[in-house]
Amino acid sequence: MSITLTKINATSLPDLERFNYLVTNGLGGYSSLTLAGSATRGDHALFMASIENPTQRYLLVRRLQEQLTIDGQQCRLQSQSCVNPFESEDGFASFHHFNQTHLPTFTYRSHGVTITKELCMPHGKNQLLVRYRVENPMQMPIQLELTPHYTMRDKNQLLAHNDLSAYRYTPKSLVHNDLLLNLHHNGKEITLPAQWASPLYFAYDARDGRPATTFDAVFHEIRYQTSAPQAEFFVVFALNEDPMLHPDVMIENEISRLNDLLKASALQSDLAHQLVLASDAYIIKKDQDETSIIAGYPFFADWGRDSMIASWGALLTTGRFIEMKSLLRSFARYERRGLIPNLFDPKSGESRYNTIDGALLFIISAYYYYQATEDLRFIRDELLEVIESIVIHYQKGTDYQIGMRSNHLIAGGSGEDQLTWMDVNYQGILPTARQGFAVEINAMWYNSLMILQEFYKLLDRYDALLAVTIQHVQKSFIKTFWSPLRGYLADYVAEDGTVNEQLRPNQLFALALPFPLVDEEIARATLYRIDRSLWTLLGLRTLSPDDPQFKSQHQGSHHDRDMAYHQGTIWPFLTGIYGDALLRYLPKDDPILQHFIQEISLQRHALQEGCIGHIAEIYDGANPTQSRGCFAQGWSVSEVLRIVALLEKNKLL
Repeated sequence: MSITLTKINATSLPDLERFNYLVTNGLGGYSSLTLAGSATRGDHALFMASIENPTQRYLLVRRLQEQLTIDGQQCRLQSQSCVNPFESEDGFASFHHFNQTHLPTFTYRSHGVTITKELCMPHGKNQLLVRYRVENPMQMPIQLELTPHYTMRDKNQLLAHNDLSAYRYTPKSLVHNDLLLNLHHNGKEITLPAQWASPLYFAYDARDGRPATTFDAVFHEIRYQTSAPQAEFFVVFALNEDPMLHPDVMIENEISRLNDLLKASALQSDLAHQLVLASDAYIIKKDQDETSIIAGYPFFADWGRDSMIASWGALLTTGRFIEMKSLLRSFARYERRGLIPNLFDPKSGESRYNTIDGALLFIISAYYYYQATEDLRFIRDELLEVIESIVIHYQKGTDYQIGMRSNHLIAGGSGEDQLTWMDVNYQGILPTARQGFAVEINAMWYNSLMILQEFYKLLDRYDALLAVTIQHVQKSFIKTFWSPLRGYLADYVAEDGTVNEQLRPNQLFALALPFPLVDEEIARATLYRIDRSLWTLLGLRTLSPDDPQFKSQHQGSHHDRDMAYHQGTIWPFLTGIYGDALLRYLPKDDPILQHFIQEISLQRHALQEGCIGHIAEIYDGANPTQSRGCFAQGWSVSEVLRIVALLEKNKLL
């Protein structure tokens, strides 16, 4: 179940900096740098805390300088690019290997000494532990100097040089921006003159046209010395007086918690176990009784659409039913005029409702919860009224011109509204303007109506108008979206009747959701076209390469990336609905299904690229060899996990 990388995998410092680790704390906070210990993007941080809600993140500690002296010989453990290349730091020579089973572990070797570094964030606490274990068989004099580089600011706030006087440092504590950061360690703390460190250079951000420099503050170093054959050093950063356990207990507790998650999932394969552990990184508590799911690290907070889809794998597949119940209850509280939030404002935490599918996915997620638990009481007492409100508002019409039209299908949006998941709006440019009748929205609409009818049946209720509406939707859907000549479903139809015939994966929702809208003939024709043009080892392309609008790479400026985001770029989360459709409509010996199963088993290699143990948000459409976007995406991990579990259940993997 472990992942190991050595210098065979990374033969140079730039190679090593392509890989990242991620540790999270269940609050939205995280620790993430490259495996070289460097920050190559502005969102990299040794200690990023989340305060009040997951959208309020504070970058507390950027990184640690790690200077090792062995019998008078100096070497670095970590690396870092600086604006002035002569000030850059290179510790690649000391790096030996990286291993991750439960927690990221780094091994360094120099002059016959082995140092193993582990990182741990106790669950539910804004704390970070860095522990070093020393193997020194020759009993040489060793000194390890750690120099923390502090920021102590909102992650989106820029520093100014006159900010230095606002920091208040005393041994074992630092105060800034009303934040108190405590230090616990077993070394000697040495005060240094307060200073700005050499400005850092973020190569990843520079490549993508983002601001690529920053600077951090230095106030002290922590010095450890030993000549013993074995020794252990540690430092714990704890926000706002969090009580601290012994480092060994902190690590033991976290490993025990993760092992309990593996046991509860009842999954068997190494791939499934790795994905279960990865999925846990996205599940957070917003307060004492609200569960949510982070969309992706290091950029995103929790979003309605992503939380719903990610919950199918991260919570239901893993048996975390109490947290699934909390998630549904949490989003039910935010329902307004038949909509649930698309996202939450990063400053105020207030809800934004600009989504046409979030509420429908909420209903589908409630149904999946019922299928897994048969908890009809929860549905009846806490969710049914919300589900009814969603259906009624979609029928009568709600915000953003979302509503049922005369053909009983759902349309929405106008002008610059981007309401589906293909939602790019770059300075008024809409590369995927899908206003009108979107194919996946109407598949979700049909399923929402069917689910409400199913719940009514279970509760001995009947709604004749609902039954009639379902029949109308089913007939209108095929008439509106299917063309035998095309051999697949239209992506969307404008309200003036203009049909968008681009081959996209959105039509899979009509095949994959609990209540399909197409017969076997249509389904198989669609799947064969998708397999031929959209499926890749890492997920589905968002547009056929044969389309003149296809973009082969997601790179360059903000404009260039946005123009490619849904125009051929590969999205791993779509693996879930594709797998559902294949298993529903194709026999087990079908070559397309067999090929899919083989490539799912190869997903373990995706966990060894980008962010170790995770799956990225997106990949290039033409040559998917490197993570793009968020290097760790919640619904990517969760939907692949769900399909792996489904294949295990059917003894196909």
